[in-house]
Amino acid sequence: MTDVALELRRRWADENLVAGFAELLARHPPAGREAAVRRLGRVVACSTGRRAGFFNPVIVLEPVPPADLAAALDWMADRGHAYSVRIRDDVEDAALRDVLVDHGLVREAWVEPAMVMTPLPAPPSRPAGLEIVEATEATLDAFYAANTAAFDLPAAAVEMVRDLTPPEIIGDPDIRLFGGYLDGAPAGCAFAIRSPGVVGVYAVGTASTARRRGVGTAMTWVAIDAGRTWGCRAATLQASAMGEPIYRAMGFETVTRYVTWSQPPSTPTGEAGPPGGAGDGAT
Repeated sequence: MTDVALELRRRWADENLVAGFAELLARHPPAGREAAVRRLGRVVACSTGRRAGFFNPVIVLEPVPPADLAAALDWMADRGHAYSVRIRDDVEDAALRDVLVDHGLVREAWVEPAMVMTPLPAPPSRPAGLEIVEATEATLDAFYAANTAAFDLPAAAVEMVRDLTPPEIIGDPDIRLFGGYLDGAPAGCAFAIRSPGVVGVYAVGTASTARRRGVGTAMTWVAIDAGRTWGCRAATLQASAMGEPIYRAMGFETVTRYVTWSQPPSTPTGEAGPPGGAGDGAT
């Protein structure tokens, strides 16, 4: 891979990460809540209206003055909800770490690989017994059930899942949601989110009762194939420790890594929720 190609792949990954929060989730807040995005220099603060800090990231992808990061964190705190920080590991320096620590944030141990696949091949056949259905107005409740099951949440958590992905998302031309049903039972999910020329694969999950049957991998492929139908030239995702070797075997390459800084567990978050990255379910 040449340096030019690597830098292009990094830009694809970075731009899709920002688009997922700043341009898409932020324009579909849950009912009764407001969303806002603020850019302070090259720092992007995304207040998407969700209560969980994961879904309200401050994103840093280039070297920035510590004062800009501090201003973004103060703005997020003034919004009155939990937040997190996503920062590329090659720009995380001592001065920025000091700002993050001063704001009470804790560095998570796992540094997420941002992975890219290009070009996009046709998907392989799906496992026997697996049906994948795109969420529409008619199938939305079934999708919510699949999304809930995919992250082993209790059935009562379906309202929380509905809050994270409100019905208004259906019909957005840059977002597609998929539910997986193994032998008729809700078992997996995946999101496809489009930025220019690139499809982002997010929230891949597999119910623990359906693991080791290829459900997560198939859900990943259906999101990639959504990118093919959009005419995208690349797919990108952020991998969990469990998913990284599987995605590498599928043809993804690591192009950069993101460090996550979060508020400590004692900080009220209002809601838990499925991860917005690729998730742990690609098995």
